Amino acid sequence: MLRIVARRLLSAIPLLIALSFFVFVLLDLMEGDAARAAAGENATPEEIAAAAERLGLDKPLLLRYVLWLGNAVQGNLGDSLLSSQSVSSLIFERVPVTLSLALVTLVIAMLVGIPLGIAAALRPNSALDRFVTAIASVLMAVPPFVIGLVLVLIFAVSSAVFPATGYSALGEEGFGEWLNHLVLPAIALAAISGAELARQTRAAMVDTLGMDFVRTVRAKGCAHP
Repeated sequence: MLRIVARRLLSAIPLLIALSFFVFVLLDLMEGDAARAAAGENATPEEIAAAAERLGLDKPLLLRYVLWLGNAVQGNLGDSLLSSQSVSSLIFERVPVTLSLALVTLVIAMLVGIPLGIAAALRPNSALDRFVTAIASVLMAVPPFVIGLVLVLIFAVSSAVFPATGYSALGEEGFGEWLNHLVLPAIALAAISGAELARQTRAAMVDTLGMDFVRTVRAKGCAHP
């Protein structure tokens, strides 16, 4: 098992390198001058050239990519052009927020999607089954930001049940405030995944309930195998 996992990870390395190089080239081909933006709006040509040298933009593309890749492997992603802070530190500052939102989203998707999928599968072609399927199809077609705007208008602007913006750390104001700030964005993100989970659960259960061993169990008197 460990050998298979190691082989998969090793095979992913060339793909990651190729993908990173592709993105690096696309960024280089984008309109705009990073050196001019870093030097300032009214910068002189000398200041722009100095900024290009500081950013390494005066080097060939392939050499810049090799240098970037070497630094990235060591955890150095460079500095932000806007705040001059380390990109790695900026990412790590936002990891707790991202993990918190992902956790709450996953819990909501599972608590809603799995029970609805099971209920629809136990009563195939019923009104409940058609309702769950229709709602799941609609939610999968609506972008999360649209659902988020609707939730903010209803539960933050109109009734002020939940905050519209901000984040409260778990250790600062307690579990309640932490969850209170995550409910609306988590619901918006969980809509698609929960709908997909409901449909997959329903389809898997319908297939399983139609198998021969289930019919045999039912023939022997068990109503709900």
